[in-house]
Formats: sequence, C-alpha cells, structure tokens
Amino acid sequence: MGKKPPRPKVVLHDENTGKSIQFEGDKIVLNRGSLDPDNPSISSKEHAILHLKEGKIEIEDRSSNQATFIQATGKREIAVNSLIIVGDKVYKVDIKN
Repeated sequence: MGKKPPRPKVVLHDENTGKSIQFEGDKIVLNRGSLDPDNPSISSKEHAILHLKEGKIEIEDRSSNQATFIQATGKREIAVNSLIIVGDKVYKVDIKN
C-alpha cells in the first residue's frame, strides 16, 4: 500500500501582525476561536467558511452582518494571495502542499 499524498493546507497570513495560521481540511470554519480569540469584531460561531476543492478555495460568508470581504454573498472562489477581511483583521490566503 502506498502512502496517501499529504493533504494541502490553507495558510492565512495576518497582514497586521505577520503571524500565520495553518488549517487542514476541506471545510475550514473561520471564527473568533480559530483566528483571534480576543477580537469581538469576529463572529464567535461562524464568520466565514473556506471550502478547499481540487486545489481551489471558495469562501462563504456566514456572518450575521455580511462582514466578510471580498463581498462574499454565498460561495465565491478566491485565488491564492487574495486578501480577505474577517472582522477587522486582514489575511492573505495561501495553500501549502
């Protein structure tokens, strides 16, 4: 039996602090707990969801006030190196294999 190839990881780079957060999985829930636990501008439940499919990323806004930018109504595909704003935080999106 051969080894499974490594699963790609989505990396969000905080443009303000320079810190990076790495996520694994096909569905990544972005919320206060996963991004910045002390930041009330980010929803505590689901602010946005990143869907990783075949090397592409889709973003889905789940916030009550539609405060995920790019203006994401429903699902949108986003490119690597796109900037997204969640609450008052700016992240650059990357995929690592």
